Order: sequence, then structure tokens, then C-alpha cells
Amino acid sequence: MSKNLVMILVALLIVGGGVVGFMVVSQDDSSQKTNQSTQDGKMDVETNTVFDAASMADASFVATITTTEGDKTIVGVMEHDNTTDSTKYSYSIDGQESTSFFTNDAYYLCQAATSCIKYPNNQIGSSFDPDSYSYSEEDFSEFKQNATHMGVEDCPAGSCDVWKVTKDSLETMIYIDTNTKRISQVQGNTANGSVKIVYEFKDVSITLPTNAQEIPNLQ
Repeated sequence: MSKNLVMILVALLIVGGGVVGFMVVSQDDSSQKTNQSTQDGKMDVETNTVFDAASMADASFVATITTTEGDKTIVGVMEHDNTTDSTKYSYSIDGQESTSFFTNDAYYLCQAATSCIKYPNNQIGSSFDPDSYSYSEEDFSEFKQNATHMGVEDCPAGSCDVWKVTKDSLETMIYIDTNTKRISQVQGNTANGSVKIVYEFKDVSITLPTNAQEIPNLQ
């Protein structure tokens, strides 16, 4: 799925059990030669580089999404099983846990381990969109327009090329693993707070609920 926006910054603001998404994306295909000094974990680097990231289309991964708004912090975990093309997203707010499952033909909403509803995908939409967190080569080809290479820094994956993208006074930092070219981290600020997404690429196995109350297809 092609994303025609110019920058990617996903901020999840959960209100009353709902999820509001805000997304921005950017990148630069111009070559830049930089000398970065070592400070605050930043390494000396002299490069002539362009934005280069591996497609996530063939990958299973876990994305930990931390959103801060005022004094409230919400942590959500998205797991994607590439083998079955299914996704699980869970979060907790005010002590109430919620888990959603997404497949090609159904959407599951669970408020507890024993309380799940299964909807046909053509009858209900979720405000959480898993596709917003998985990027293809086509997506990256669009991102190669406006990013600035900031050097190499420590990141959750170890060592990352860091790219800064700016649009409408919003800055997003994208961290790309120097070895695998996978996205390791995305972070930035919004008008109301901040968001950080940390990716871990590993095998994921998702088991769908077997006790879900099924809503019949009305079409």
C-alpha cells in the first residue's frame, strides 16, 4: 500500500477506548556528506549516503508504541505474524486491557481473555491501522525526497543511521539499523505530546481467539 504523505509520525491518542491516528512521513534522495562529532551517543561518521531501508513486507516483528500526552503515557504492543499475515495489538488504559486481532477476513475485539467478538472485516473498521506500521519498498521510494542524514547513533538495534524529517513544524527521527537496514525506531513530537515506536524483528506466532462470539455477515 502506497503512502502518499510526506512524513511518517504515528501518534496514538487513546480516549475512551478509541484510538486516534496521526501520520506523517518524509525522506531525501539527495546525497549528503557529513562529519558528525561524538557526543550524547553519536559516533564520528563521514558518509555520502541516501535514505536506505529494507522492506518490511517479508518480515515478522513486534512494535512497541509509546505515546505521551501531558502526564499520561500509554504503551501499546503490536505483533505481526508474516506467515499467517495476522496482527495482534494490545494496550492497557486506566487498568482496562484491550486486545485486537486483524486477519485478511476478520477483525477480533477482546476486552478480556474470555470476552471476544469476531467481526467480518467488511462490517467494522478499527481506528488502529496495522498497515500504518509496515512499510514496503514502494513506500520507501516515496520517502526518498526530504530527509536529512544526521549521522550514526546508538539505537535499540545497536547502531543506526539517523534521519531527520520535518514538516509543518513537526520533527520525526527515523533510526535505520546500519547492518540490516531495518527500521529500528521512529520518534517525534506532536502538538500535544510525543510518540516513540521501537521495532524488533523476530519470529512471531499469533493464536486467534477460539471462543469469540461471531457477528454474522449482513451482506
